[in-house]
Amino acid sequence: MKLLKDQLQIVGKECSELLEQQTKFENNRLQLFHVTQHYTNPRLINANNVYDAFYEDGIVHVILNNDKTEKFYFDEDQNVIDAFFKKGQREDLVFWFGGRFFNVAKKTNYEEHKLNRKTLEEIAEKIREKRFEIHALQDKIERIEFWEQYNLPFKFIADIKIALSGLSESSSGNGCKSNTVRHVVLQEDYVSGSLKRKTNQYLCSQQKGLYIPLYTDIKIEDIQHVITCKECLVRIEKYKKNNQ
Repeated sequence: MKLLKDQLQIVGKECSELLEQQTKFENNRLQLFHVTQHYTNPRLINANNVYDAFYEDGIVHVILNNDKTEKFYFDEDQNVIDAFFKKGQREDLVFWFGGRFFNVAKKTNYEEHKLNRKTLEEIAEKIREKRFEIHALQDKIERIEFWEQYNLPFKFIADIKIALSGLSESSSGNGCKSNTVRHVVLQEDYVSGSLKRKTNQYLCSQQKGLYIPLYTDIKIEDIQHVITCKECLVRIEKYKKNNQ
């Protein structure tokens, strides 16, 4: 158990470090300047046809190769934009569309943006893997702690004794009834004093016969069923008192 908890702590720390890296890269991401067209229903233009662009009086003037000029309004801080765009610097800019937005960025910043984006995707994938590992460890620890509460000296599972005599009005259709209880079912031979049980026998009584699994494709030990058989609980308490 200690090894599992130590491993959980290590993986949790690794996940936290990845989250810090993710935040750092997100904070350093290129500010992409989104601009929208002057028209109520934006008309998309081919970014490859852009010849030049400059900023003036709160408007981006985009000059196309056919000498047609489109006017765009910025959604960003105008002071930042004013320093960013200057007439005649088309060779330093990259233009592209994303949804209804027309995006502009310096080429050097855009390449950095693409690299950061790729790194962010890699970090996000690692975070998903670590979180999956954390959940698996937490689930395993929870299951172990659940079964350890009974503190029995042998391997066991908790399951019902299936009624094979057909279905009655009170049956749930799966071998259970409304008053069905969960028994301790030994998963190994055990002998201690007057208690003698073989694998798949019930703790409460040898007369109950051998355990028959209801589902063969499910690991019963992974299901946290609380033991409710009164006789099984009496024997568990008796064992605990004798070993205090």
